[in-house]
Amino acid sequence: LTLLRCKEEFSESELQEFFERRKVDVSVPRWLPRRPLICQTISDLSADELESMFGVGEDEVAFWEHFIMVLCERDARIHVSFDANTILEILTYLARLTRMKSPNVGPISLIEIQRVFEAAVGQTPVEEASVMLQRLPSLGRLSAESNDRQFIDTYILDGLRARDVKKLLKTDEAELRLVANAPWVNPLGDLGQKILSTAYESQIKEMISLATRSLSANNRVLGCDIVAGILYSDCHMFDFKGLAIDQGHFLRLDMSKNIPHNLRISNTMIGSFVLPSSIPPGTKMSDCMAERVYGVAAQSGLPTWITGLQADEFDSTESVSRIRRI
Repeated sequence: LTLLRCKEEFSESELQEFFERRKVDVSVPRWLPRRPLICQTISDLSADELESMFGVGEDEVAFWEHFIMVLCERDARIHVSFDANTILEILTYLARLTRMKSPNVGPISLIEIQRVFEAAVGQTPVEEASVMLQRLPSLGRLSAESNDRQFIDTYILDGLRARDVKKLLKTDEAELRLVANAPWVNPLGDLGQKILSTAYESQIKEMISLATRSLSANNRVLGCDIVAGILYSDCHMFDFKGLAIDQGHFLRLDMSKNIPHNLRISNTMIGSFVLPSSIPPGTKMSDCMAERVYGVAAQSGLPTWITGLQADEFDSTESVSRIRRI
């Protein structure tokens, strides 16, 4: 038995060689994942598309939004029965389905894909559309023995999930009731939080309303996503007015950009936890667990507003790039 493994991302030198062989002249932003699907899509772009996509500079959110539309437009040219916006809506609905899948990226059955098509388009797919639905961009087969699909790139999936949350801020009461009570298990990552933070200035009331509703119902992951998105914004401080999170889940909780006032967090799982530079007024954290805490070097360095925090690792610096700058 021979087991072959493929690296998830190119190294810097491999990425450079890949683009050179494809005769692509592009300066890849530092935050762009070096994963094959993204790099292949970029290498297949025309000169005008490359200039348009990378003209957003260091704006990762704008890049992702442009990238996903390019992906959907390319697929729409192949499958003329679907336009780019329809493909994007279907992918966004499918991303919501994965919120309740324990493997994170799937599996998604063909029946689920057909139901999502009906929800997005308003009609049952004909035979030709059913075949096309099995070949949606960024989806792959779970295995050779199964017709189930799964997302093959978490960078795309994370952005789609954030787009879905932004859509929920404008949806009707019936859908809000269903989502607020849905047992989501997969929270937003760094990119998703960044995309969601762009709704802060125009829809902060809707964000707080949906977070409060979800946290008091069954969807604590959605409530945590919204709180994380608000904290990712550049408003420097935000008063949560006593909002309480209990038994929540964050992939990343960063309090360094926007200091939370009057926020309560208890019995919550946190992946990466970045401490604020000053004491957050009225904010308390108790009995939580984190994989890694940034801002202090040891348990003894935790501030008094945090009690009962268990962490696997502590780090006084926030990231490798920050260590290099120091």
